[in-house]
Order: sequence, then structure tokens, then C-alpha cells
Amino acid sequence: MNITDKNASHLPVFEFLYSLKKFEKVMEFGCGLYSTSFFIRNAKSILSIEQKSKAWFEKISKECGSSSLDIRFIPGEESVRWLKKHKKKYDLIFVDGIVRTDCVNNSFGKAPIIVIHDIGLRAIKLGYLKQIVPNDYAFGFMNISHPSTSLWIKDDDLMKKVKNHKLFHLVKS
Repeated sequence: MNITDKNASHLPVFEFLYSLKKFEKVMEFGCGLYSTSFFIRNAKSILSIEQKSKAWFEKISKECGSSSLDIRFIPGEESVRWLKKHKKKYDLIFVDGIVRTDCVNNSFGKAPIIVIHDIGLRAIKLGYLKQIVPNDYAFGFMNISHPSTSLWIKDDDLMKKVKNHKLFHLVKS
């Protein structure tokens, strides 16, 4: 797949992951036309949290409305406080909104795979994302398209399949 829109650069990663395993319960931070639509087509239950724009929340609600989609507007730091109290478990959590570091750090233990858009190894080395990764999660990134998409994986079977992909770069196991 040739992705020219950088806002859709995570789609090849999702297509690859879904070719390995079906993720039925998904939570995403930062709803979008591409990601939210993809999850509606491929998951049974999606909780989408828009953190930045009420207008964007309304647009996505209108354009992507589905009985499988629970879409909410919870701005910035308020969404992090909400996430800290939220105890539900998911098959996959996707982070593509604002306050990414806090969203990632508070998602560990809530899903066996956490996917974050626009963050690759260079960004992490430069300190753009200071995550606190538990020892039972492996970390790597996929350079299927630019910008790269990072993965934190706790699922051993999935990790064995993912790390064999020629464009996956394991950083921490």
C-alpha cells in the first residue's frame, strides 16, 4: 500500500497487525477519518476519545457514526485523568492525540498492544516521548510508511509474528 497522506501512514501497520490477529475491542486517543473508519470496519467495539477539537469530534461523529463506535470528547489533560480511572481492558489501544506520553504511560496493563502514530526511534532518542515501559512489554517500530508507527507488545505470540516482519525494528524485548 502506498500512503501519500501522512495522516494515514498508520493504516499499513493496522492492516499488517489485523492480518496476524483480530482485535475486537479497541480504544483510540485522537479520532480520525482513517483510524476510526478502519476500526469500525475491523473491530466489534471502539471507544474513541477526541482530545483536541470539539469541531473535529463533531465531524468524526457525523461522518463515522456506527453502532460499534462510542465516541467522546474529553479534552487534553482531562482525558489523562479519565484514563487513570478507567479500568476496562482492550485488545488494542491506539494513541494519536495530544498528551501522547501520558496516554501511553497510563495504557500499559489495559491492552496487550499499544500502537502510537508518528513516533519512531529517532523521536524517542530525542526525548519526544518519555514512556515508562513495564518489563513485560516489548517495544519496536514499523517503517512501513513515514512517519513511523511504534508498537508496545505484551502478547508473546503476536510479538513472534511481528518481529519477523522485515520493516519491524525491535528496540526492547
